[in-house]
Amino acid sequence: MRTLVIALGVVGLLAGCGDKDEARKTVSSALSKSEYEARFKETVADVDAGPSIEGSGAATPEQQGETLEKGLDRLRQLASALSLLEPPAEIRHAHEQFVAGLREIADQAQKAVVALKAGDEAAARRLLNTFATPATVAKIAAAKKEFASKGYDLGELNTSP
Repeated sequence: MRTLVIALGVVGLLAGCGDKDEARKTVSSALSKSEYEARFKETVADVDAGPSIEGSGAATPEQQGETLEKGLDRLRQLASALSLLEPPAEIRHAHEQFVAGLREIADQAQKAVVALKAGDEAAARRLLNTFATPATVAKIAAAKKEFASKGYDLGELNTSP
């Protein structure tokens, strides 16, 4: 269970999938910088305010898999919600990279869910220790750096690893 907390903590945020082209149709114009910052923070807070995802220290691997899967579902939900935002042009690339990175992390960590549900805790631990590929980590880090370089205050994202 501790591995689950660490894995989700690395992400710093939890969230989802969605059709980007369809999402763009729902928002007619780009948000201003202040609107984007506010909507980004609101979106993260809304997703974070969902039901608590807690596991027991004595949970079976299968139960740990179910808990991890709930966390990954929340990560996918966040990615979906963020994909609906129309960022200012100056950070569109960072926004798209960040959302894509969240989705990739959820997809990559899903392998650990499969291992846990199969009762293979050792394989799940190995997968969780390397669940985010270097390319995905670099993508998210570059997006965060771009947000920061352009002076965007995105709340906890600014302080998360």
